Parts: sequence; C-alpha cells; structure tokens
Amino acid sequence: MKKTIKLLTYTISEKVTALVCLAGLILTMIPIYRLSRFSIPYYDDYGAAAGTIAWSIQFDTSYLTGAIVHARQMWWAWEGTYFARVLMALDPIIWGEKYHFIGIVIIITSLLVSVFTFIYMICRKLLRAAKWDSVAASSIVCEITILFIYTAQQGFYWYNSGVKYIVGFSLWLFSICTYVMTLISKKTYQNIIWGILSAALIFCVAGSNFVTVLQSLIVSVSLFAAGALIYKKRALFLLPALCANFYGAKLCLLAPGNAKRSSAYEGMGAMEAILASFKTGYEFLDKFLDWRTLLLFLIALPISYRIVRKSGITFKISYFIMLALWSVCLYASGFTPNLYSSGEVVLSRVINVIKLVFQILLWINMTYFLGLISQIKPGKRKKWKGYVIWPAVIPWLILWIFFFKIQPNPIGTYSAFGADFYLKSGQAQQFYSEYTERVNQLYYSSSSDIVFKPYTNMPWFLGWTDISTNPDEESNRFMADFYHKTSIRVSE
Repeated sequence: MKKTIKLLTYTISEKVTALVCLAGLILTMIPIYRLSRFSIPYYDDYGAAAGTIAWSIQFDTSYLTGAIVHARQMWWAWEGTYFARVLMALDPIIWGEKYHFIGIVIIITSLLVSVFTFIYMICRKLLRAAKWDSVAASSIVCEITILFIYTAQQGFYWYNSGVKYIVGFSLWLFSICTYVMTLISKKTYQNIIWGILSAALIFCVAGSNFVTVLQSLIVSVSLFAAGALIYKKRALFLLPALCANFYGAKLCLLAPGNAKRSSAYEGMGAMEAILASFKTGYEFLDKFLDWRTLLLFLIALPISYRIVRKSGITFKISYFIMLALWSVCLYASGFTPNLYSSGEVVLSRVINVIKLVFQILLWINMTYFLGLISQIKPGKRKKWKGYVIWPAVIPWLILWIFFFKIQPNPIGTYSAFGADFYLKSGQAQQFYSEYTERVNQLYYSSSSDIVFKPYTNMPWFLGWTDISTNPDEESNRFMADFYHKTSIRVSE
C-alpha cells in the first residue's frame, strides 16, 4: 500500500518537466519545418520579386536597393508598410525557385524564437524564475502559439503574408524584450545599448502591418509610463524608441498610398471602429479560447504557479485588475485597423497576429492571477516545491485524445498534424513535382504564351487556389512579369 501511495505521489522535477516540454515543442516543429521544403511562391510573391529585379536592373544596383525602391514606390501608390514591403520584395525566389523555402524557414523560426525569448525574459527577468521553469513555460507557450496558429497556410507557408504579419509580430516581441532590458539594466552603457537596439527594432515594427503598428504604440506608451513610475530617470533611455515608434507609425499610417488603397473599401469611422473592436473581439473568443488551448494551458498552470510561488514578488489585486483591463483593450485594438479601413475582419493573415496576442496575454494574466492565489498562505511560499505529479498526465492525455478525435478538421486545426499529414500522404511531394514541371516549362518553352495543366492536387497549407484561366487576372500578370512572358494561364 505504501509503495502504491509513493508511486501515485511521485513528482517530476523542474528539469525533467522542462525537458519533456522542450521535447514536445521539437517534435511539433519537425513536420512544420519539413513541409517548408515544398512551399512555392504565389501571387504577390511574384509581383514584389518582379519589382525588385526590374528596379535593380534599371539602376544597375543590388537587389536590396531594388527592394527599397520597390517599397518606396508602393508607399506612394498602395500602402505605407515600408519595412514589410522591403522584406516582401526580397523573397529568395529572386535568386532562384529552389531558394524560396529559405524565406518560409525564416518566418517559422522568427515566431518560434521570439515567443520563446519573450516568455523566457518575463520568467527570468521579471518573475525571477529558475532556468528550467523558464524553459518549461517558454516551451509550452511556444507550443500553443505554433500548434494552434489560426491558419498555418498564411501564417507560415505564404511568404508574402508571413513576412508582413508573423515576422513583424516577432520583431515586436523582440523590441518589447529590449524595452524591458533597457529599464532593468543597472549600468549606463547597457541602458544606452539596449535603448538604441529597441529604437532600431521598433522602427522596423512600425513599418510592418497596421495591427502590429497600433498595438506597438499602445505597448510602447504603457511601458514608458510604467518605467517612469517604477524606474524614474531610467525610463529616459526609452525616449529614442518611443520617438522612433511614433515617427515610424506616422510614415506607415499617413502614407499617400493608404488613401488610394482605402478608396477601394468602405470602412467605419474612427470612434465607431474602436467601439466595434470590443464587440468583434468578444465574437472571436469562441475561435481563440477553446478546449484544445485550455488543455495545453493546464500543463502551464502548475509551472506558472511554481514560478510565482517562489518568486518572492508581492502580487496586488489592483494591479491584476489594471492588467486585465489593459489586456482587453490591447486585444480589442487588433481588430480596429481592419474595421476602420474595410468594415470587417476576415483576412486569416490578420487574425493570425490577433490570436497570437490573445494567447500571450492569456498566459500573462493567468500567471499573475496564480500569483494572487499563491499569497493565500504567504508563510509557506519559499518552502513550497510544487513539482508536477506524474499521474496527472494520464487524464490530461485522455482528454487531449478525446478532443483530437472529435475535432471535425484536425488537419487544418493543428499545424503540426496537418503538415505531417501532407508529408506522409505524399500530397506535398506530388504538388511540388507538378510545380517543378511548370517551372521547367517556363524556362524551356519557346512560346511567350504559356498554358499550364491544372494541378491534380493542392495541399491546403501550401496553396489555396491556382492561377486563373484568364491571363489578365492580377495573379497571372504578376507571374508573367516575373518570367518575362506575354501571358500565363491554366487550361480549362
């Protein structure tokens, strides 16, 4: 009997817990990275790359200069996202089709590293957590954000969308980390270095996408105000970053091209869009806060509880209320730009970054709330170990399998499962083989009017539609311009 009780109460150390969480994250990433090998350029990928090549040839200069000229042209003619436009124009396809996947790998890696770094920074620098607890928490939040990304197709495998939204979001997380390091560093030269780095990062973020631009302004002002209150004069080192953020946002939001672009849509007034953002945010909760996500948060719960229990920090309910209200406003602000410009939020690439912000805010609020609970018996905080009891894993696995089985579309819902499915079924390989046939036709056909056979198979993660049978469609024209053909279309 004693052996049975001992077995059932056996606990897993923080190091083993962290290594298990890290192993789970690595297993999740393997099929996602492997599928990137079969990604192909599409639509705006060709348009931006063609512009880069054309400008670099015209001015007899590098592709980087060509990309900057292309971005400047788009700033005047279409959209003010200056930094994202440079990245779009530097699609590795400009060096050859076989290099396109490198851009996809960069997109995936940017999200993985930025989320891990951001959560690790909060745990180690702000909550004073142990190394292995910080690794475990960072791994779990990474797992949540990557496995349950709203759509892996436009988040990871479409270069044009990924560099604009996912890379922009990732740089924003890095910039927040530099903000915090600027405030907590105690040596002047460190404050200066971190302050300069934060200014450079936030200027790039301000030219990424409208959602991240608005949210970065909210966070920058909030961190500066909190820094001035807590760290006094040290907050002055954040002034360059704050100025860079506002100046970059001005360049992005007040670009001449935005007015031309908005004329094609009918949006809301500013105040109406702000108020509607809260309503829209509430309507999206059923898409963001489901049982699958909560089950993964169950793993993070005991780890976060152990972190706050041993942190020695005093958690206040008034601060928690302010944090929760601020989080609601920040989350809702993600919907405002699209409601203002077009009156609706339907683009998956936009919803991707809104969901990422929601997931991270959920973890932050959950952790702070656990800090309040941990103070119920403050005298035992330092003595408490709180390791995970291993039998608790069994009901969690049963629940996870149950929700996986009842999921109507596990391929589209779980990014790693979908990637693994397309690889094991051979659909990704077949699709890429047909794409390679098209590329050979483009290079070796003597005709300037190209007609492709339709794809017999198109994995959802790697593409959602083929080019048109009409050669005058925009996607067809972009591709024709890139390959210097008169026309390109798909046969009936």
